[in-house]
Amino acid sequence: MSTPKTITITLPSISNLAPFILAVLGFFMVFTDINCNDESIARFTGYDLVTGNGEKLELEDEGKDNEPNIWAILALTAGIAGIVLFTVLKDSNRRTGLLLTGLTGVAGMIALYFDIQSSIKTDNKESNSNNLDIDIDIQADMKFGYWFVLGCYVLAVLLNLSRPQKAPANAFDEVPENNS
Repeated sequence: MSTPKTITITLPSISNLAPFILAVLGFFMVFTDINCNDESIARFTGYDLVTGNGEKLELEDEGKDNEPNIWAILALTAGIAGIVLFTVLKDSNRRTGLLLTGLTGVAGMIALYFDIQSSIKTDNKESNSNNLDIDIDIQADMKFGYWFVLGCYVLAVLLNLSRPQKAPANAFDEVPENNS
């Protein structure tokens, strides 16, 4: 009597690529809403932060243009790099490459959060330091797009941490005989 054999074929998992694609697409969503005294004065998508385009804030420096945010650029570059590395690298190096780009994306998004918050805090100090008897409260609310992209990068890191280090060399697994 012949023993049954099981064939296992290991293919690259598209689930490791999906978070990077979703993160890059997530840059089209609104990342932050700038409020002054609880009234929205500007909204920025991820691509607005990357390019420096978008709504101009009419605070003190009227001639000042929005500048591209280095942390948004880093986070977007990490997403694009993750897509490229997935298609270029062999499986043995793919896990490390995707893990590093995912960590870079997470770091870029966290740094972006703190950069936006510190910019708003600086603007608050400047606008309240005038001798005017006006209380101006500027806030930056991070919107779904920001949290979505951050979540995609965290998911990319977790998926690549949970992936086995190296695929088995032998694609054929034998089922042990049951001698009962």
